[in-house]
Amino acid sequence: MRVLELYAGIGGMHIAFKGSTVKHEVVAAVEINDVATDVYKYNFPNTLTLNRVIEQFLLSPLQFGIPNCRLRFYLLARLRSSSWNSNFKMGQSESIDMRPPVDAPMLPGCQCTSCSGVISHIEHTDDNFTEYIQFCQPISEFVLVPSDSPKELYFLDEKCLQRYFRVLDIVRSCDKKTRCFTKGYSKRLEGTGSVFQTSMENEVSFFYYYDKTSEKIANYYEANKEDEQAVLQYAKLLKLRFFHSREVANMMCFPKSFGKL
Repeated sequence: MRVLELYAGIGGMHIAFKGSTVKHEVVAAVEINDVATDVYKYNFPNTLTLNRVIEQFLLSPLQFGIPNCRLRFYLLARLRSSSWNSNFKMGQSESIDMRPPVDAPMLPGCQCTSCSGVISHIEHTDDNFTEYIQFCQPISEFVLVPSDSPKELYFLDEKCLQRYFRVLDIVRSCDKKTRCFTKGYSKRLEGTGSVFQTSMENEVSFFYYYDKTSEKIANYYEANKEDEQAVLQYAKLLKLRFFHSREVANMMCFPKSFGKL
């Protein structure tokens, strides 16, 4: 058996294999702790030890100025001898970091809030990344202008509104956060991404009384959910539609030259 020891520590697994009757060869041992690596090398000098700097992150586009909440796990590793070492210091913590590395060098041509240092003062955040949202671009920067809007903009019909209005994440052009878009977007309504509110305040005086923020919409629903027709009429006045695939691509920072089949 060929054995690769990940997070090898001081060599406990190596000792266990030596004490077993299993025929084996430890081909390499990987560890991030300097002291543990030195102890391992002292006791097993013939085993290749790979001492890399390893860091774990849980990051969202919201932390880089993009109005979309899409939490993803990133595992970074590099050799200690890397020339990058003098510019980019990575910690030794085994915990998962939920903020971008503040001492990373600015990427050439990058204008994001992390590289520009705009959000470097934020040390802690909640699960919704609330502290970062104010530094994101508004959704209006990514939606299609009327002259570029394709014919196939999909508005939610009455049937969809009747069934799913209570679970929709509704956003406006001035908002700075959308939910994660999934492959089921526009095919399923619940938990697949935000929908866009296109009504204007000056279209209907009704909206001067009922503010259109997501909080006020939720409050209106809770107060009137027993009156299905009233809720339906309210929902129809919001003129809700799905984001076009080009708009989602814009939010994901794909260039305009990026096409689709």
